[in-house]
Amino acid sequence: MSLVHAAAAGPATAATTQVDARYQGAILILGRTREGQRFRPDNWAERLCGTVSVFDVAGAGTVPKRHGYSAYCVPTRADGVSAVLLRCELLAVERRAFEFILGFARDNQLQTVAASALHAPLSVDATVRLAA
Repeated sequence: MSLVHAAAAGPATAATTQVDARYQGAILILGRTREGQRFRPDNWAERLCGTVSVFDVAGAGTVPKRHGYSAYCVPTRADGVSAVLLRCELLAVERRAFEFILGFARDNQLQTVAASALHAPLSVDATVRLAA
């Protein structure tokens, strides 16, 4: 069975931001189970993305200046629920982190969608920032 499967609820109906080239090679993990139930707690996406978050530092020997999400794993909202946008490039950078995140989605029976395969507009929070 593929780890990437079509969302059981079908294509998204709300349309605020068109999926574009920034989402090529990305997987959207929705905070909704395959049965359509909302996944709890509401901050699960931030917690999951925090497992691969990074510290920005000014230079060698300095204390961390800022904590931020990795460009490979970003919390967002999609279709009115918390979601995680997972870039497949993480597989080449850190295979275990990629497998952990997809394993979390599989173990909790969360809906996942290959963002580049979506043909209909998807309601994704426009504040998602991906590294080029």
